[in-house]
Amino acid sequence: MAPQNFAAWLMKKQDAIHVVNDAPYNKPEADEIVIQTKAVAINPVDLAIQNTGIIIDTYPAILGCDVAGVVEEVGSSIKDFQSGDRVIGLAQPAPGGIYKYSGFQQYVVLKMPLIAQIPNAAKWTDATVLPLGIDTAALLPFSEGSSVGSCGVQLAAAAGYEVFGFASTKNHDFVKSLGAAQTFDHSDPNIVNVIVAALKDRTCVGAFDAISNEKTLGVLCDVLHQSGGRKAVGALAPGAKAFATHDVSITTNFAARNSETAVGPQIWHVYLEPALASGALQYKPSAEIVGHGLQDVQKAINLLTQGISAKKLVLSV
Repeated sequence: MAPQNFAAWLMKKQDAIHVVNDAPYNKPEADEIVIQTKAVAINPVDLAIQNTGIIIDTYPAILGCDVAGVVEEVGSSIKDFQSGDRVIGLAQPAPGGIYKYSGFQQYVVLKMPLIAQIPNAAKWTDATVLPLGIDTAALLPFSEGSSVGSCGVQLAAAAGYEVFGFASTKNHDFVKSLGAAQTFDHSDPNIVNVIVAALKDRTCVGAFDAISNEKTLGVLCDVLHQSGGRKAVGALAPGAKAFATHDVSITTNFAARNSETAVGPQIWHVYLEPALASGALQYKPSAEIVGHGLQDVQKAINLLTQGISAKKLVLSV
């Protein structure tokens, strides 16, 4: 008999609440696994989908991107995982009404290669802060207090780059603890000149903006235009390309297709699993547990609207 599944459902577009109810249990395809969820994290994209109705086009719907849990079943082609393994993975809500890949449910289907084993000592609630940030961050990062920014700094530093970080002054020590060589106050009105001076005699390989609004992208475009090196910014927000200025190009959601390239296995298995095992990669930003169970999904999303920095809201399940 298949396990009983249940989920936090958004019953209609721009609904104000999530409702916990039964959900189908889905067996894995050849390149998939099923996990029993132990923790989930809340991301700004969850709030954006609920409030604006972007991405999702069929309701009732299940959201959620960050999950950690125990492997329940593995697909026929899976060799690296087995039942009982402790893993994190990137859940992927998508249009079309297929929600087996969404995170806010008891049993989630995850696709290779966006899955990684975690050490036995790792707490579920700590580990679940990573998946979306790992897959989206891939260098001159903006907003390192966010999950994506935190992962971006760690990945860039691990790749051997000298990382310059933009963050509020209260988060400078935190950003440096992740591997940034220098940090700069993003509210400094003279920030462009300060960064250009710091980059003198250096070759910049590009920038990543975890905020991705017109102001932050404008700063990065100005900096790269006046500096030596690659004139490219990776951004998150849809429509960010419209804010490109000078000779700088902006690419949106540039790492979202990791599952379709060689990048995914390199990050999730060649790098991530050993880095977690050795402690080289930190579970950052720190988890703030704000509830227990899927019935607290809406509570957590509501808390996100109040603004957070250098932490991530999570639920144990």
